[in-house]
Amino acid sequence: MAQLSIQDLSPEVLEQIFSYLDSNSVVCAAKVCLQWQLLCQTITKNLCCNNMPSDVFIEIWEETGLGIPIDFIKVWGAWMESQIQCEPIACSTSSLSLQKLSSNFSGAWTPHSHGHQLIRSTCAVRGNFLYIGDADGTLAFYDVFNPEFTIENNISDGAVRELEIWHSENILAVSGDSKVHFFDLDTLAKVRMNSEVKSGANKHLSTFGNIISFSEKDAEITGCETKCCVDKNSIELVTVFNVTLAYAAIQWKLWLDKITVLEVSGEISIYRRKGKETELEYKTESNMMIMYKNPCFLFRDIIFCSTSASVGLIVRTSYWLLGWALERDGGRLTRALDQDKLNPADDVWCLALRRNILVCGTEGGCLVVFTGDKTEPSTANDLELYNLDMRIKRGHSNIELEFDKYRKPAFKKMVSKKPILSVDVGFCGDKILLYYRTDIQNISCIILKNDVS
Repeated sequence: MAQLSIQDLSPEVLEQIFSYLDSNSVVCAAKVCLQWQLLCQTITKNLCCNNMPSDVFIEIWEETGLGIPIDFIKVWGAWMESQIQCEPIACSTSSLSLQKLSSNFSGAWTPHSHGHQLIRSTCAVRGNFLYIGDADGTLAFYDVFNPEFTIENNISDGAVRELEIWHSENILAVSGDSKVHFFDLDTLAKVRMNSEVKSGANKHLSTFGNIISFSEKDAEITGCETKCCVDKNSIELVTVFNVTLAYAAIQWKLWLDKITVLEVSGEISIYRRKGKETELEYKTESNMMIMYKNPCFLFRDIIFCSTSASVGLIVRTSYWLLGWALERDGGRLTRALDQDKLNPADDVWCLALRRNILVCGTEGGCLVVFTGDKTEPSTANDLELYNLDMRIKRGHSNIELEFDKYRKPAFKKMVSKKPILSVDVGFCGDKILLYYRTDIQNISCIILKNDVS
């Protein structure tokens, strides 16, 4: 009798065996052969549906291109990269001294591009890859793991005003002084456009899936998607929506079929896309913090707003406002990080949220990393938009913003004697990369070794 191998087992038996593997082993097993890959897709689909917050699942799926059918193995693998099981170790530090970078951005500062905002919007992170724009129009592409690697290009359109990674198209979108430019994410080669996209006074860009949005005119946001071209090295944009605002926008964020807009009036407007039409679903009352253009941070459908008084790159903060799914909760923003005036904590000046990792940069030069696992009860099924036969069982992430003296951080390190002005976070295998800036000429990265097993 011939000896049986594991390949002779039925798919049902193999699936039962694979269900006992740990999460990382499932991802590795998928690389063995096509049969195992299909089985692991089923297992990781169940893992995603049972364990991931709904908004984080959508974030990762969007970063992988929002493809259908969903590659659950890739989504689950990305989720596991951000799971901190024990305190990570700072294994190395990379510092890029970018002496060419200049704060000499010509023209008046707009509501979106005052100094504190500008230092964030001219830098974009994709794992260990870093994209930085300069006032002289230079666009640079770095690999933190390979400091000698650099690719540069120039937009030839004044200063780089904003960068946005368009994941589904593998494109880096760049706002210049007069136009929006497009570059290949991997080579930084310029992508030809069949027609120019003008850049209005507000240089903000936001993407979700195959849609990119920009503002060519005051008080108007345009959304476009790509149209297939015969020439693979060029793209054509087709308008899919226009939003006409009551007041000019400070910034906005695309998320699923929503457009969340922060307006100069201090109001937050939420529009819903229905085909080529957009409807105003909800508008909050005017908020002084937004009206006076204090730094606001939008991640997914989550809004963080600081009470800081901005003067160039200098900020002072007394508390923050935080909220998400405002159309559902009556536009409620809750206070967080309230200072004890007698015994004040180290002020948080900036933050970044990705997956379930919240990174804070403080006035005292500290990087503080928090993880969160709390979610709201599952209510609406956001995936119905895509006609998918699945449901994420966990609800939206419940975001908590607290000082580290009240809540133990996953990681904390003093990295500078100067205040931290901007932070971001990337993931690559068992590494978590914390990016931070203390001025416009330099950017540093602490690489954390994370035990993802």
